[in-house]
Amino acid sequence: MELSDSSKKKVGTTASDMINLVNRAVEIVGDNSALAFEIVQGRRTQAQQNRLYAQGRTRPGKVVTWTRNSKHLGGTAVDFAAKKNGRISWDVKLYPPIAAVFRQASEELGIGIVWGGEWRKKDFGHIQLDAKRNGRSEAAVIAPDVKVPFYGVLKKGSKGALVSDVQKMLRDAGNSPGPIDADFGPRTDLAVRSYQRKKRGLAVDGKVGPLTFAKLSREKKKQGRNV
Repeated sequence: MELSDSSKKKVGTTASDMINLVNRAVEIVGDNSALAFEIVQGRRTQAQQNRLYAQGRTRPGKVVTWTRNSKHLGGTAVDFAAKKNGRISWDVKLYPPIAAVFRQASEELGIGIVWGGEWRKKDFGHIQLDAKRNGRSEAAVIAPDVKVPFYGVLKKGSKGALVSDVQKMLRDAGNSPGPIDADFGPRTDLAVRSYQRKKRGLAVDGKVGPLTFAKLSREKKKQGRNV
């Protein structure tokens, strides 16, 4: 699964923990089209939130929010939409399995979350960070000055500067991907699988998602300290 450019842009406005959470959820979904989703809301301004709050009250339309003080304001919430046959669907039956994917991602990454489907007033497409569930302070969760790039999942056929970065990290970790050519080809795929076999907690699938990327990045930092 790959998010649309619009979804990536919305995710990119959120806090670093939320970006990592969505990254991992995308990786878990993989090629399972039954769990496909798009991100339809990321960070909001106060003016945007006020306008949404007015909808169904002082403005025409259906009520879509119950507060002027949403977690969207701090970038610690996203709204997602399920996809069926490649198109967005609001069928509520599609949402709990996707929420379970976010829950799995949160447990793997140690990031506390709340799903809107747990609330009395259900909001099935809403996920927000919850510092109380991971023992960190609100400030640490929001981390507004931390910029984490949204890279999705790199796999065979991917191209670009980030592929070059991954190839260099694989090479430095002792898993030769062949030429550093920004092209995720068969040799890079084999190098990724070789690396994943050596690391606990990584699926050996040849894909560079959040967990594989994070481990490679940490090794790069360690090597830098040991130079």
